[in-house]
Formats: sequence, C-alpha cells, structure tokens
Amino acid sequence: MKKNILIIGSNFSRTYHLKIIKKIYKETKIYICSPNINKKKINKEIIKCEDYQLLIKKKKFFLILCCATSEVQTCFIKFLLLEKIKPRNIILEKPVSNNLLELEKFFTYCEKNQINLSINYTYANLKIISKIKEIFIKNKSQSFLEFNLKFKHPFYLKKNNSWKNFISMGGGIINYYVNHILYSCILIFGKIKIKSLKIIHNKNQELKEFILNLYGNKISIRINININSNEYEHKYNFFTNKKKFTFLTRKKNWYDKYEVYINDSFKKEYTENILQLIKKNYSYLNKKISKKKEYLNKILMNEKLCINLNKRLIKYDFKKM
Repeated sequence: MKKNILIIGSNFSRTYHLKIIKKIYKETKIYICSPNINKKKINKEIIKCEDYQLLIKKKKFFLILCCATSEVQTCFIKFLLLEKIKPRNIILEKPVSNNLLELEKFFTYCEKNQINLSINYTYANLKIISKIKEIFIKNKSQSFLEFNLKFKHPFYLKKNNSWKNFISMGGGIINYYVNHILYSCILIFGKIKIKSLKIIHNKNQELKEFILNLYGNKISIRINININSNEYEHKYNFFTNKKKFTFLTRKKNWYDKYEVYINDSFKKEYTENILQLIKKNYSYLNKKISKKKEYLNKILMNEKLCINLNKRLIKYDFKKM
C-alpha cells in the first residue's frame, strides 16, 4: 500500500522539496495543497487540493511538509493539536511560528506522540558552519566571530506588498535572512544572548543597516547587516588566538562560489548544492530520541531570539504599500 505524503505550499516546496521527496520516498501518493494550486502546472501524478484541513481529516499521512509563512504554520500547528492529528513525520519552514506558547505545546506534543519533526534550516548545513564549529571546539581560548551581509533588499529595488518584506506579516530582515545566521551560531556555539543592537535608518524610518552583538561561552559575535548596498557579500571572519579564518561569497546566491582564506591567504573556492543542503534536513527526522529534545531546544532558542529582535525592529519595518 502506498504511503501518503502531503505538501502544503506550492512555490519553494514545488521547486525543491518535491524533487527530494520523489528521490527519498518510493511507492508514495503525493498531495499538494495551496489556495491557488489549480493555477499551477504540476505533474498529473501529483494530487492537487485547496484545503489541507479537510484532506488531513480524511486521510492519514506518513509525512506532512508545510512550507509556508509563520502565520500559516501557526494555524497548521493549532489544527494538529486541536484535532489530535499524529503523522509519523513533519517538516516545517523557518521561522516556525510567532506564537511561542503554541510552539512549545507543539514540540511537547511531537515528543509525547513520537512524531519526527524537522525544521528546514538549509543554510545551517553549509560546510562553513561545520568548519567553524570544528575550529571552535579545537580552540580552547576566547574566540570572536564577525559576520557581514551586504545586499540590496528587494523592497529597495521594487517596492511591493510581498509578506517577505514586512515583520508585521511574518517576513522582514530577521525572519527571512538573519534567522539562518542566528540558528547557525547556536549550532556552533550553543546558547547565545543579545548584548546590544545598533540601528541605522533613513529619514522615512526605514531600516538600512544594523549591528547586532551577541555573546556566549567563550565567544563574542558581531553581525553586521547592510540591506541597501550595491554590493553583494556574505562573509564570516572567525578569529582564534592564533589564526583568522575567512569564508565569503560575493554572489547574490549564498550557496555559490565560496572563497576560503586562512590569515588572509587564499586557500580554495567551492560551490554548494542547494538540493543536497535541503535534503540533509530530512535526516533530522531519523534522529535518536536522546538528540531530538536537544534539537528542538535549539530551534526554540532561535525562535525566541528572532521574536525578541523583531519586537525591537518593528518600528523600522517597511510601510505596507
């Protein structure tokens, strides 16, 4: 008998996740749900539907992938809790939810009912992250990490009302970009806290740059974000007591052509494969029980940091058109 798999959302999930699911899971029946699904061109083998709640009430699913906004995912979480739905596996997008109370209840529910849960932190699977963690573990003294991100925010290129532009709609610079960096720092260094936040805005109170200082056990972190730059730069400088390690790309795509330096001396260049990076998130579904709670605690820690920062930045949110 074929296993049922449900995909909620038909943009990013249709482009990437669908390819991965077809490779990993054989003998499956795949459903895709979204309000505008009937306008999308999808293989006839995939079953289209508009209302995921009606579908979930009728059918039992082996895997549910919800690739949507935090608002949609919060509704999805509340629905599962209310209806006591217990799929074997769930994959959610980041940030998971802007409702910490519901999120904590949901994590407890998954743990209690042995539901395997993974969050799509694709960026955290970059070689950069594992390399910095390896260096940090070997280095026993105080370390310093500087992260620089320069890019032209889509709102400055073409003002529009996409939810991705606005904190109030579940998007914004923290949820859509910095969220990745914060979670990666948690994976590398463990628990981190906010030390200070310096904000630079234009005359219309629109965010242009900010500098975020964090700290943890034997680590200081400075995150510099410039969202109105004509250059593209995604760069880690990691300082130990003896060496400086630099990982950077000047490409618009964060996964493309990374240059690696040690003490400013060029070492190599490489490119990541986005499908392979996304695919790694599926391995979290098979984590040992002892590791699952640790994993969810890190996710929760990151969600709290993001909500905290969004509260501080909401007054600088782009005005909705």
